[in-house]
Amino acid sequence: MLIQSRKAKGRWLENLVAEMIRNSGLDPNCRRQQLSGSGYKKSDLDTSLNYAFEAKFHKTGFSKLWKAWEQSQKATLGVREPAVVVKKDYSQESEVLIVIRFQHFLDLLKNQKTDKIEIKNSEIENRELKFALENLKTAIKKVLKFYEKDLK
Repeated sequence: MLIQSRKAKGRWLENLVAEMIRNSGLDPNCRRQQLSGSGYKKSDLDTSLNYAFEAKFHKTGFSKLWKAWEQSQKATLGVREPAVVVKKDYSQESEVLIVIRFQHFLDLLKNQKTDKIEIKNSEIENRELKFALENLKTAIKKVLKFYEKDLK
């Protein structure tokens, strides 16, 4: 596929990411944000997910990142999921970021969505029952984390 301009490359990647989100079932209405990059809206995608997606399409601009990604892929031995952790510098203000496969990210979101235990305040009149359910919810999360560690 030959894509001529930088803008066209960006649009292509934004459309691809939006399609992947739609296909995952997380947001069937996800689409590329019109006028993305023009300052009208901050995110490249119009989605109900609680993320502001910024899609970057670079051939050589991330060369060190790609080398780290290849190293991470080799280290997985085909068993684990690759991940690269990056930080700009030693300053406190610099965020620590992680790079993972986008499909893996979507799978994590889907699992998070199905594992959610929701307790709606309006449905529970009894304060003691509500408190007990909140404690149960916390306990279940702890048990799940314990077993997730054992499975790894």
